[in-house]
Amino acid sequence: MLLCVFGIEYQRLCLILTCQRSFKMEKKTRLHVKNSSSCVADLCSELLRLCDVRPDVWNKMNYFRSLYEIVTKIRDLQKGASISRLVLSGDRELRLKALQKRYEECLYFPLSICNCGEAGFGVRADKSIEKNSPLLHIPLRYALSVPNVSSPLPKFLKEDPLFSGMDNVALAIALLHELSLNEKSRWKEYISSLPGVYSTVAYFSDAEFSILDGFPAADAALKAYRNMCRQYAYFYRLFERVKQKDSLPVYMKPFCFEDYQWAISTVMSRNNALPIKGDSDGKLLCLIPLWDMINHKQYQVTTDYDPASEHIVFYAMESHRQGDEVFMDYGKRTSTEFLLYNGFVPEFNLFHEVPINLGLSKFDKLMQLRTQILKELGLGSEICLAASPQVGTFPPSQLTAFARVFVMNEVELQVTLDELTSLRSGSDVTDRLLSMTLSNGRVDEEAKKFIESRIKLLIRNYESRLEKSLQLVPTASPIREQCLRLCRHDIFTLSQCLTALSEQSR
Repeated sequence: MLLCVFGIEYQRLCLILTCQRSFKMEKKTRLHVKNSSSCVADLCSELLRLCDVRPDVWNKMNYFRSLYEIVTKIRDLQKGASISRLVLSGDRELRLKALQKRYEECLYFPLSICNCGEAGFGVRADKSIEKNSPLLHIPLRYALSVPNVSSPLPKFLKEDPLFSGMDNVALAIALLHELSLNEKSRWKEYISSLPGVYSTVAYFSDAEFSILDGFPAADAALKAYRNMCRQYAYFYRLFERVKQKDSLPVYMKPFCFEDYQWAISTVMSRNNALPIKGDSDGKLLCLIPLWDMINHKQYQVTTDYDPASEHIVFYAMESHRQGDEVFMDYGKRTSTEFLLYNGFVPEFNLFHEVPINLGLSKFDKLMQLRTQILKELGLGSEICLAASPQVGTFPPSQLTAFARVFVMNEVELQVTLDELTSLRSGSDVTDRLLSMTLSNGRVDEEAKKFIESRIKLLIRNYESRLEKSLQLVPTASPIREQCLRLCRHDIFTLSQCLTALSEQSR
């Protein structure tokens, strides 16, 4: 009897101790979450303050590193809280099979999703296909868009100026909304088929950004990364201010940086803008299941939208044999745009452009005369133009005009200005100055040398920076390799421009 009573008392004591330990752990967890939330809120305030500073005030590399350091602290505090990481873990190949089965009705021809090596997963022809054959027909109702979400978005969100004013941001939030619904989402197969991480600018590390530092893409990369940081911090604070936390969707409590990074990258790399029925100017930004699995190849755009039937139709842009990968052309984009928003750089890109910045020296005693002539031509004392080696496009008229004015002596400048302001000869002189063809005259010969020297200077500078990057960032990563490819595209494009310039002399 004594043993029995002792046993009962012992069990009761164990239960009490277990409850006390559980309570302490729960209290500790709650305290940790509360403290983490407070720390993240402070870091978001710091992030917003930093984003309010113009990047050109500091060195671009230091500015990016400051953003990246804050973001890293936020990610560390939120470790284990990301719903995108949880949902998209495991074998993606199995999830892609579920995607294919779900949208099988959208196929005109037998197609399958397969691993295509460096390009990742893509679409393969399971039988021979003729060029221009319709391959996919996807109803608009299958496209994930803000108006088409499975359950209503919170009212305060729809009334928010940032959400309602930026389509890409709104679609990213809508994607997270659907992700949090899990099995209740109409797009669960589509969302679970998406990559868990991307190679877009949103995923750049400070080391990877340093490769672009000194190249033209650094400005665009910094702007895009800064915008993402600002948007995340803004929404984090917005969600924290909501008093009735219980009414918030799962993805808002806490609002993880890793989740927004994933969502905004999904949108920037896979979105399509479709015409809105009854609105000639309106566009609907959306994500299109299955269609966005097709990899890029430069040829011609073969995706169409039929507003009458509200179907997206994709046609084969070339003939395919059984087992061939099916490609689509993503449209005319620079290699910089491909890297930042799609996460890759094509091996060859006919449409890549490199900006060239030129300006008059404030110490030039003839600056006023040169500025007057440039003004008559519709140009400023500082210009930025895109250099492209495409046939017949280099050198562009703004470049030849600026170069001609830059190399003229005082007499030539005065004569040119008088002619420009003359009613009889003004238009002829304008045409001559803006001509893309450089003659054998003194001014044109000097202008050609001026353009050539500027391009050679840029090439030397970029080659030197590229060599430095290879030494400072030796560790291979997908983003590193794409950044290096972009740098080489810049150098190659400028070299092609030099070739185009020299061919004018023949």
